[in-house]
Amino acid sequence: FSKSAGESLMDYIRGGRVARAMDLLASTNLTIEQISEKTGFGSVRTFRRAFAQVMGMQPNAYRQRHALGQEFVPFAGQNRTFGRKSHILALYRKGGHLLF
Repeated sequence: FSKSAGESLMDYIRGGRVARAMDLLASTNLTIEQISEKTGFGSVRTFRRAFAQVMGMQPNAYRQRHALGQEFVPFAGQNRTFGRKSHILALYRKGGHLLF
């Protein structure tokens, strides 16, 4: 999987979960705890850490920026895992249907 996708299977799955969380944060009033559960993370702590690693900000900060109508500029200064982040942004922009 890693050779063809350019990332590990776990990173791919985590990216899909974060993309789904982005959608829920932007379109619902669900709590962070509820979103964590709906997106398959084992705990809120794990969810917050994964979201921050992928998006470069905490889930609440993403929700606030989205609610204020600020243009979302993801991954600023985050070059470590740019390929995966590009994949997540592509899913988010295309309204990707995730099977997670």
